[in-house]
Amino acid sequence: MLRDLIKQERCVFHEGFERWEDALAAGVEPLVRCGAVDQAYGDKIVEAVRAYGPYIVICPDVCLPHASAKELVHQTAVSLMICRKSVAFSGDPAERARLFFSVAAVDEDAHLENLQAIMALVEREEVIAALCQAKTPEDLCELTERFGI
Repeated sequence: MLRDLIKQERCVFHEGFERWEDALAAGVEPLVRCGAVDQAYGDKIVEAVRAYGPYIVICPDVCLPHASAKELVHQTAVSLMICRKSVAFSGDPAERARLFFSVAAVDEDAHLENLQAIMALVEREEVIAALCQAKTPEDLCELTERFGI
C-alpha cells in the first residue's frame, strides 16, 4: 500500500497544525487533487468528528479520516499525510495524531479493504515510529524496503 501511495503522489508532509480541522482538510487535499473526492468531502469528515468525537484516531499518532459521503467520492483512494508535530483532537494525549491516512471508497467492500491494508501497515509500533520520522517520499521508499511494507 505505501509503495502505491508514493507512486501516485498521495503522500504529503507538514510541520503540523494548530487546529485539527485544518489538518483534516490538508490530509484530504491529495484525494481532491487526483479527482478521487470533491472538496466538500473534507468538510464531511470534520462534521463527523464534531458530531461523534475523534473516533478516527485509532491509536496514538494514527488517524483514519473518512466520512459516509459516497456522493462526494468518485474513486476509491487513500492518501497519507505525515506531520512533524502531533495534532490534538482533544486534551487527551491518546487523541493526538501525526499520521493521517485519509480514506475514500465508492462502496463498503472497498472501504473495508482499505482499512485492513492500513491496519496491517500500522500494526507494528516500530513502523508507526519510523513513519512519523519520515520527511520525504525517499524516506518512505527506504521504509518500504526496511519493513517490507
